[in-house]
Amino acid sequence: MPIKAAVGMHARGPSGLLEGTWQPAAPGAPVVLILPGSGPTDRDGNNPGGVAAGTYRLLAEGLAARGIASLRVDKRGMYGSRLAAADPNAVTLGDYVDDVRA
Repeated sequence: MPIKAAVGMHARGPSGLLEGTWQPAAPGAPVVLILPGSGPTDRDGNNPGGVAAGTYRLLAEGLAARGIASLRVDKRGMYGSRLAAADPNAVTLGDYVDDVRA
């Protein structure tokens, strides 16, 4: 199955826009939400500490090749979502839960 091109998108979070990347699959496909782990990790799975493997992007592409769409986002206060929090170090787990709901 050919992989469709990923497109940028955003959701309105409680404190600002949450920027992400939509990796489409077939119409009506199941969808997976990919959230970055701890630390300054971006939606593709990279961080300024030297990780440039693109693990989340590769995961999204692999899922799309198997008919599963995905959305991966930058965490509140970081990267594309940096305006969604004044201080990324003050974001709580509850804030991230609110972002997932958004």
